[in-house]
Amino acid sequence: MTDVSLEVLELLPDGIIVADRSGLIQFVNPPALSMFGYEKDELLNQKIEVLIPSKYRKNHALHRKEYAENPSPRLMSNREELFGIHKDGTKIPVEISLGPISTQNGMLIIAIIRDTRPRKYVEILERKNKELEQFTYVASHDLQEPLRTINGFSEMLNQKYKGGEDKETEKYTRFILEASSRMGILVKSLLDHSLIGRKKELGSIDCNEVLKSTLEDLDASIKESNAYIKIDKLPKIRGYEVEFRVLCQNLIANAIKFKQKDIDPLIEVSAKEEQNQWLFSFKDNGIGINESYKDRVFVIFQRLNRKTDYAGTGIGLAHCKKIIELHGGRIWVESTLGKGSTFYFTIPF
Repeated sequence: MTDVSLEVLELLPDGIIVADRSGLIQFVNPPALSMFGYEKDELLNQKIEVLIPSKYRKNHALHRKEYAENPSPRLMSNREELFGIHKDGTKIPVEISLGPISTQNGMLIIAIIRDTRPRKYVEILERKNKELEQFTYVASHDLQEPLRTINGFSEMLNQKYKGGEDKETEKYTRFILEASSRMGILVKSLLDHSLIGRKKELGSIDCNEVLKSTLEDLDASIKESNAYIKIDKLPKIRGYEVEFRVLCQNLIANAIKFKQKDIDPLIEVSAKEEQNQWLFSFKDNGIGINESYKDRVFVIFQRLNRKTDYAGTGIGLAHCKKIIELHGGRIWVESTLGKGSTFYFTIPF
């Protein structure tokens, strides 16, 4: 092998090991050394079986000899999972491709080795997320019917004892009715959260039209709070329109809800082009967010204010975060307590 080819192999991201016909290691690149935990001089001229779990070494040596007799480029196995062994004894799931190399000193065998753990972790995480979403959907959906029953009977009891002499029972039935109503709202919010992205319809979105219709939907709140909303020229994007509409509605509704006392809400919406993405901002002059709470606002059911001061479930910004992640972007907030907040999010081109 030439110096140039060795330099190329050094730069490849996958692990590369080159051995001779007898299985002695002649070359190891840095990713392979990192994968197995060795220094280069610990592996050179060692049998390749040092990187194979002990129970497979005998068979591997036989297979290696058979391959040397009839070499050809191929995947080492497509029927069963393969493992290497780290210096510390940890088994490493791997994919291995083999190929012969002709040199002046005879044939060498190159092994391209890929550690599959990162991919497996992603697959496990995706599966767990799907299971969790399915559980959330089923649980929240199935809880609605018994909650409606509880709500109905609570309402009947409340009406029966309302204005009567048994004030204590009236108070308790009112508590039950209020608690079951709150639970119904929470369950509905949880169901809405689980449904985000289930019916993905990717298409072109005119953000100006989305904001126009959003303001129409929020007309009553806007008039009641005397809010002024300034919207710059917005772009057309590729995305999921239903979810994007929910995102905009949540951000504007929050800006109106969390206004300062005796100060009319001022909300400014804009977007600008950055590298390979649009950067949107929703700026308000509301109550602001404490610096230590800026990450918590995107966690489901996290409330930073008493429910007696501000109504809601604490799930709106969790909706927003999930919607932006669905679009492949990110969302964050910059805020000063008592002076307002600016919510930023990105949408890739």
